[in-house]
Formats: sequence, C-alpha cells, structure tokens
Amino acid sequence: MLFRSFIFRWALVVALWIGALFFLPPAHADENLWGYLYGTDTLPKGGTELYNWLTLRASKGKGTYRGWDEMLELEHGFTDRFQASFYLKGRSHQISGGALEDDPDRDISRGLEFNGVNFAFKYNLLSVYADLFGLSLYLEPSYSRIDRVSGERMDQFLGEQNYFAKKLLRRSTGPRLQSDIGARVGEVQIQRRA
Repeated sequence: MLFRSFIFRWALVVALWIGALFFLPPAHADENLWGYLYGTDTLPKGGTELYNWLTLRASKGKGTYRGWDEMLELEHGFTDRFQASFYLKGRSHQISGGALEDDPDRDISRGLEFNGVNFAFKYNLLSVYADLFGLSLYLEPSYSRIDRVSGERMDQFLGEQNYFAKKLLRRSTGPRLQSDIGARVGEVQIQRRA
C-alpha cells in the first residue's frame, strides 16, 4: 500500500511538470524595487504576479534562536486601479538554551508549519503619472496561528488599514527621483493563546 502511494505521488508530479512545460505560457518577472515597502502603483487589469517571501530571524544574544517566515503571495489586478492579493503563510522555530528572556525554559524545534492566510486590497485613488501625486488606500485582514517570536500556538486576527502616497521628483538634469510615504491609519488585533 505504501509503495502504491509513492508511485501515485511520483506519477502526479511528473504529469503536472509535463503539463506545465507544454501548456502554460512563459513566465515573466518584474522587480520589486523597494523590498518590503509598498507603493501606490497597482497591477494593470488582468496582470498577475507571484511572490515568494522568506525571512530569517536569528540570534537573541543567548542560546539558539532561529525563526523562519515563509509567505507565498498571489497578486492580481482586477482593474487598472484595483488589485487584490492572497497570501499563504508558513513559520518554523528552533529555540533553546534560554534564547527567550521572557521564557528561558522554552525549547522548540519545529519545521515549517502552516501559519495562516492574508488578503490584501489596494485601490489607487490618484495616479502618480497622471495627477500631481499618487495616493492609494490599502486594507489587509489576516489570520495567524503561530506567534512570530515565541512559536506559541495561538489564534490571531489582524486588520490593517493604510494609505500610501508617492511623488515623482524631477531634476532639470540627471535621473528622476521618487519619494514614497506610507502611513498606518489603524490596526485591529484579536488574539487568543492556545
């Protein structure tokens, strides 16, 4: 029975790869110039992007501490001014030797686990290319089930509201510069420890 399951999995993987090679259009990459910063631009209508975020948090000064955050984001432009994103989140922790000051006895070694989901919605009110400056509204509800620092099981619901402004600065000679400004309007957090 175990052998059948193994063969089925490999056959499924091979079939998916062959299908992907022959039937999917070629992928195109874009660059995220500002890393973790958000700008006012939205994807054009019908545009889709896939991002993979991997973040390591290490060393708390004592003991062993490694926390990995994995996030897979699918972003789609529904109109030229509105885009939505869906995130799948994973998290892993290796904590020992008194690495956490608040809980020196914590000893965890967990591989990558499902941590939750996020949805993000961005609406562009003013375009930086057509108006005096760019302005976008952003809403991001999220759910997490593992604490970022301690690795403790929990249920956390978070809602963020932000706005982003962008202004292109031009010099008479030389390159075009830009300035991005973001502000958190409000945040609502509901958390229950397991």
